[in-house]
Amino acid sequence: MKQFVAEIVSMRRLRHRNLVQLLGYCRRKGELLLVYDFMPHGSLDKVLYSNIRPSLNWFQRIRILRGVASGLFYLHEDWEQVVLHRDIKPGNILLDADLNGKLGDFGLARLHDHGSNPETTILAGTPAYMAPELLRTGRATTSTDVFSFGAVMLELTCGRKPIEPGQVDLGGAVYTVRKKKYEEVYEDWEREYSPHRFSYKTLYKATKGFKDNGLIGEGGFGKVYRGVLPSSDQIAVKRVSHDSAEQAMKQFVAEIVSMGRLQHRNLVQLLGYCRRRGELLLVYDFMPNGSLDQVLYSNIRPNLNWFQRIRILRGVASALFYLHEDGTQVVLHRDIKPGNILLDADLNGKLGDFGLARLYDHGSNPETTSLAGTPAYMAPELFITGHATTSTDVFSFGAVMLELACGRKPREPRQKSNTSSGVFFLQVDVVVVVFTSHDQKMNFYVSEFGYGFRLFNQTRKNNQF
Repeated sequence: MKQFVAEIVSMRRLRHRNLVQLLGYCRRKGELLLVYDFMPHGSLDKVLYSNIRPSLNWFQRIRILRGVASGLFYLHEDWEQVVLHRDIKPGNILLDADLNGKLGDFGLARLHDHGSNPETTILAGTPAYMAPELLRTGRATTSTDVFSFGAVMLELTCGRKPIEPGQVDLGGAVYTVRKKKYEEVYEDWEREYSPHRFSYKTLYKATKGFKDNGLIGEGGFGKVYRGVLPSSDQIAVKRVSHDSAEQAMKQFVAEIVSMGRLQHRNLVQLLGYCRRRGELLLVYDFMPNGSLDQVLYSNIRPNLNWFQRIRILRGVASALFYLHEDGTQVVLHRDIKPGNILLDADLNGKLGDFGLARLYDHGSNPETTSLAGTPAYMAPELFITGHATTSTDVFSFGAVMLELACGRKPREPRQKSNTSSGVFFLQVDVVVVVFTSHDQKMNFYVSEFGYGFRLFNQTRKNNQF
């Protein structure tokens, strides 16, 4: 799976005449399929060592090398990020109908920003084509890619493999030792989902040392700091914390696994992560207007008008539908609330904080039996069964919808109140509550919201257990 994801991420946006074109992919019941342009002459190693194919002449060999060199220069210098191939060898060089060389197989590829250092500390590649320093340090760079290309160049010139059959491969022995030594540097989830890994130094500088004057949010899962990258892009950096180190890691991994594969305009974009000596950091797009609860209940921010509130709700509803219906798997958020809805510069709502999220296949049942979330926004059946479903996510969204309509927070389950604002745990007609308990400062369109909440309430009645 890690190679499948890496190949798609690397190649789907690469465009060069000497790179094999990735046309698409398919993933079905454990089967992983990638679709490429067909190369009629196969791989370079087959042409070099096949008795039934004509030998390449000198000019053809030079043209192949020039083509691969051009493709490699594009990967290292000309694209928006640096792409380390990490497995350049004749078997990964394909030949088209005119015997032009095209570099393929990006299953081990890694990306990093120009000017930054690649974060690769685990060995990968084919030992016979690996640079000596790679065997010592485990760090792949553009130079180690160029070394591999040099080995191919020498092989194409001599017509002999770097390691002949029967020779002792000392490099392979060192490779095995180094692989075992660095085996624990990357966890399985990192290998599988391969999000961008930031260096701690980069994030430390971006946030100016995680000082309190850069703090923009704080919750049960940690603190969030504003930062600025060398590219001048603004980011939000969450330092994940929890009473239990194990629980902190679970939330950290859940967020990466959930958000690393999601792309939707109303989801907060996860840009990457950093893991260093127990520090767990998540990096997101910066949302200049903060969270919805800050906007709703801050005296220093302008009040949201009715149309802005509707647009926010539509955006979050669109994201929630994507999570439940349109993704490759069903994603249960399990903690939908105003504090987890972020607002961009145009006050568009974006759902974030996937620390409690769970994934499962379409058509199967979610395996969640422990309570998680914020009580005031949780469906009543969750307190009885502990089973989170898409319906319990929708209930939480309905609670947010009501709060955004009323301009008031829901009460906690055991809070004593003689007012009708604490609606979420009472079997009452929510439309009546909206009419009687909304914030009078709002420009409130009763009829439109009334229809919406009658539909919401009817859905709840139809799903009684």
